[in-house]
Amino acid sequence: SSAESPASYMRTTPPLFWSMFLRAASRCLSTAARRPSTILVNGTRVDGLDAKISVWDTTVQRGDGMFEVVRVTPDGQPLGLSLHIERLFQGAIPLDYKIPASRSDIASWITAIANEGGEGMVRVLLTRGSTAGSGAHLSGFSVDENAPPTIVVMWQPLPKWPASTRLYPLQAWWHPAGTWQTVKWLSYGPNMLMSRMAAKKGFDDAVLTSEKDVVLDGPTFAIGWFRKGILETPSAEALGLLPSCTLALTLDCAKELNMKVSEGVYHIKDLYNADEIFVTSSTKDVLPVSAIGDRPFNVGPNTLALAQQFRKRHLSK
Repeated sequence: SSAESPASYMRTTPPLFWSMFLRAASRCLSTAARRPSTILVNGTRVDGLDAKISVWDTTVQRGDGMFEVVRVTPDGQPLGLSLHIERLFQGAIPLDYKIPASRSDIASWITAIANEGGEGMVRVLLTRGSTAGSGAHLSGFSVDENAPPTIVVMWQPLPKWPASTRLYPLQAWWHPAGTWQTVKWLSYGPNMLMSRMAAKKGFDDAVLTSEKDVVLDGPTFAIGWFRKGILETPSAEALGLLPSCTLALTLDCAKELNMKVSEGVYHIKDLYNADEIFVTSSTKDVLPVSAIGDRPFNVGPNTLALAQQFRKRHLSK
């Protein structure tokens, strides 16, 4: 028998199928049309396929750099922009990193890419370059080793998360837990290892503790819980945690709902005794937790109210 032609296939396919197909294709084309085809490198527009970082950059060779991830709202606005900018510049101080642009410049770059991309996230990468004093490991080559510091600003889509997440407790042996303040550097290898270890145990991600069983945070998110009607969360100041911009916005929402908030030092037993648990980040917003290890948790009314308030306050057009 002869192969069916495309024309005959289209004639015999139900009209409803083609109507659904055309609507889906239209949505895809509309979405693609408003996605940014450019990336900003030191404020200069570069086609996404042409954006590069030098292999001589010490950020590539040693992981010596910084980053930020900013949530973009449905109307294309960067959420908590001033918080992210301040955290970036404050984090540069202990790393002895001289950011080669002003606060206003970086804010304008983030805003421009957010406006173009629409709902999603904007990732900001800051490399140190390979100028003098960046390391003897670059010496002895005949090529140009003087790669300048680079600021990359790029749009990315939001990951797809389940309705709730299951976390596996793991000890973060490298974490200062109060010895000094964590910054948002690019050396996230240990964090990613924790996520992979939790996944191998059949969980969505990890919740990190100190060697003394103090609850810290997640590899890429902050954590909070409700216990006896009080919202409790680990204190970034007391434990040297990375200050979470999204958690700050979430706690503002909690106060708008007249919820009592307590930031302090809590142990894993406190987490197991919680009534409801949630995590929060630039990509997760407020996401309920349905299990810590083998201990299941219900998605309770306080977490749902907090998530609803966050969406209403920050993500409604």
